[in-house]
Amino acid sequence: MKIEMKALAAGPEGIVHPGTRLDVDAKSAKALIDGNFAVEVKAEKAGIGLFRKTKSENAAQRAPEQATLPAGAGSVPMLTTDDV
Repeated sequence: MKIEMKALAAGPEGIVHPGTRLDVDAKSAKALIDGNFAVEVKAEKAGIGLFRKTKSENAAQRAPEQATLPAGAGSVPMLTTDDV
């Protein structure tokens, strides 16, 4: 059964954020829907298994953010315990 999570869920298979769509067995889906943690999704393609993500983007797929200094800022001096 295909569901969309309404709440954050965490377990041995991973973390599922709100808005993530999953394909879960009927018993698990019923428990999540009855507990108001998820809603049923109809006519959607989904993955297999309890916590398989079908959302196109997750934290592991996004490129990591890179901190950069503004142009002409030069380097930032590093403070040590001797400077305190």
